[in-house]
Amino acid sequence: MSSTEVLKQLAEIRKSQELKSQQVIHIAEPLAAVRGFGTSEEAWLAYEQVCVAACDLGRLDLARICLETLQKRFPGSLRVRRLHGLLYEANREFDRAEKEYRSILEAEPNNIPTTKRLIAVLKAKGEISECVKQLNDYVDTYYNDPEAWLELCHLYLRLQMYPQAAFCMEELILQQPHNHFFHLKYAEIQYTIGDIEAALTEYLRVVELATDHLRGFYGIKLCVDRLLESPDSNASGKKKSPASSGRRGDRSAAHPSVSTDDSTSSAVGKSKPDTGFDRKTLEELAQLAATRLLNIYFRPSSADPANSAKATNTATPMSKAILESWLKG
Repeated sequence: MSSTEVLKQLAEIRKSQELKSQQVIHIAEPLAAVRGFGTSEEAWLAYEQVCVAACDLGRLDLARICLETLQKRFPGSLRVRRLHGLLYEANREFDRAEKEYRSILEAEPNNIPTTKRLIAVLKAKGEISECVKQLNDYVDTYYNDPEAWLELCHLYLRLQMYPQAAFCMEELILQQPHNHFFHLKYAEIQYTIGDIEAALTEYLRVVELATDHLRGFYGIKLCVDRLLESPDSNASGKKKSPASSGRRGDRSAAHPSVSTDDSTSSAVGKSKPDTGFDRKTLEELAQLAATRLLNIYFRPSSADPANSAKATNTATPMSKAILESWLKG
């Protein structure tokens, strides 16, 4: 394959915005290993692309060849220095990588790719508190980055800081209100916190957005059972967390780096208005969830394997009876 054809294929992969490391190495290694891309603008982009793919696959020998070629052509380039940091990461030299990234950020504080690499290094080193701090600073500046909010949520969950994690999911729902995964994760966090009504509301939103969503209906069943067991079916009996009113109240309660003068901040710590789940409604939801779960588990085929249980034509009568007893009990 000629260098022109290789460069064209690599350009198509870059255009797709996918890494595809194995494909990149398979296509480009014969030329990259002998520095055979030439000196065009596309060639330098290809060297960078192959370097990243080689680091991803642990091909440090090939990564060094590409990096040396780029270093000779662009001495002192911050972009090339970031590749040095990536090579350190691939070799598990996290301290050197962190030092490199911090040095780049001193010269260019708004370098987004380097900021993300620094956060990744801090996470790899186990410095979760510092990682959270860096991510908070990042989302304060780049608010509309859903991946950053989701990563911050995961870190808060690792630290068992559930109100803060719930706040992150609220921000994601504001940005992408039709993403059922965000509603699902928010519901699970609210259930963990103990705000069962809020969790039920979000689980209902999940099954509205994604038909026959197994975890959605399972969550509805769990929430309804908890609410029916409480003395008052209209309330979960739990004090609402600050984050549970994050879209209505004080954002700084769950996200310390964000402040607001919103007059609704006085609502922090207070229960949200009654959601109106009376006993009859809860019983109907319990029946609906049980019916749909049984249908998902035992139907002959699954239209959406990602959201539904694996089709099981071999289910025994006993297993079905046990599941029915639990769901309808």
